[in-house]
Amino acid sequence: MGNDEFFAQYQQDPVVSSGGYFDPQYFSKVFTHELGEMNTYIFVDNALSLSHNADNRAIVVVGVENYKESVRYVVLDCFFGIWSEEETIKHILAAKEKYKDAKTYIESDGGGLVLYRLLLVALARHNQQAKENNKELLNDEIICYTPSRRISKVDKIKAIRPFYNTGFLVFSHSANNTEQIEKELFSFNPDKPFKKDDCIDALASALTHESVKAPLKREIKASYNARFKAKPTWRI
Repeated sequence: MGNDEFFAQYQQDPVVSSGGYFDPQYFSKVFTHELGEMNTYIFVDNALSLSHNADNRAIVVVGVENYKESVRYVVLDCFFGIWSEEETIKHILAAKEKYKDAKTYIESDGGGLVLYRLLLVALARHNQQAKENNKELLNDEIICYTPSRRISKVDKIKAIRPFYNTGFLVFSHSANNTEQIEKELFSFNPDKPFKKDDCIDALASALTHESVKAPLKREIKASYNARFKAKPTWRI
């Protein structure tokens, strides 16, 4: 999909407020008891460097639910910092512990492939220890993916806005570090990209990734399952 097609699908260009590309009035929070059945995803934005002025590493947890004949994205949690790989892995494992059904996605760029391999080793050790202590194992659904080269990071972040403006991207009251996401959203300027945009970059990756979907609706599930039930046969 080229940029023209991408914007035809995702981008609507309402008037931008003086505060920046994302208008603070559309920042919407929800309580967890308001949420329906959802699929949960953990997206990791890695850093190219560990120097004091490096990008943050960011981990964003996003839930996806069916909502008003469409799909709503809910930011459930956010963690960020200038971490070593070991620290990053600890935060990812903590997120996987908290969101047990979540699939984890790591972008291969910026050392992501190395982080992915180290995470697999750490996960195996964690689960072996959990097994020995009769504790629940963490799921091993971890995907290292190559980001699309057909769209820039700036355009990917811009694609958040239609969901944000219409209430189909909301934020949990119980999420950590939503103030960092607010800071990054409200300072985002497509013409002058801000370096510290790692949390919204991870969020944009989640919203634009083809595998991030809401659960199959129950009525569709029921009809799907019925098609595959064994048909009655005559006894002879």
